[in-house]
Amino acid sequence: MIEMIQNPVPGTRTAESEIRWIARCTVDGVEYEATSRNGASCALARVLVAAGIPDQPVIVREPALRTGLRRASLHEMARWTYSDREVPLTRNRWHPYLPR
Repeated sequence: MIEMIQNPVPGTRTAESEIRWIARCTVDGVEYEATSRNGASCALARVLVAAGIPDQPVIVREPALRTGLRRASLHEMARWTYSDREVPLTRNRWHPYLPR
């Protein structure tokens, strides 16, 4: 099982944009991290999949909370992103950003 730690990045929320989050983990002695305004843990899952990490369960923890979010599949987690622009929080299929 992979354990990710996720924290908000202080001072990144503005009137025009959501707060930036950073997610980190260590797998086989290698440290990985990703930042995102829309699902840092999912962004980190994409980094891990690209690094060739095999599919396995994941737990995402925030130090300020007592519980963690459990997901059965790292590879499935990499397929999604989240947005808090709508209420309630919504999960959306992830697509790579393609500049115009």
